[in-house]
Amino acid sequence: MKKFLLIFCITLSYQLSVCQPVNQKYLLLTTKNSLLQSNVINDIKFDNENTAWIGTNSGLSVVRDKSWLNINQSNSNIPHNTVTHIAIKEDKMWFAFMETCGILVDVCNLENGVWTCYNKTNSWLSAIFTQDLVINNNYEPLVGTDAGLFRIHNKIVTVYQKAISVCLIIQ
Repeated sequence: MKKFLLIFCITLSYQLSVCQPVNQKYLLLTTKNSLLQSNVINDIKFDNENTAWIGTNSGLSVVRDKSWLNINQSNSNIPHNTVTHIAIKEDKMWFAFMETCGILVDVCNLENGVWTCYNKTNSWLSAIFTQDLVINNNYEPLVGTDAGLFRIHNKIVTVYQKAISVCLIIQ
């Protein structure tokens, strides 16, 4: 079986881009030559099935083999079209979304086709922008924001204020 390969390139302007090998050369994928929703790519992650999840300013582009699926506010219930961060660990998927003007951040879980979102209106997640999003060994998302570190566990958001230092132990 031939695998569809996407290679992610850093262009001279330091922006994340998507490239595809074509006859031993690389083709820069854009909105003009692919189904990519936006040329502004904020994050790219792969799941266990080698599906590429591409966060853009116009929604989420999902690529498996040569099939594209675009998810945005017009065809789903995602809270915003700007996808800033993606975290995938085994079958757990979390996404950080930002309102266009940067006033509201949503961190959402996609499970069995259902989006569950956390933001400042329904939880303690009171951030203006997200710095990073990871899934820890307990499969809990950790969200680094301008307002501190947030952890979501059993649908409860815990905030660790800016005054607390975060130490990482690398094994």
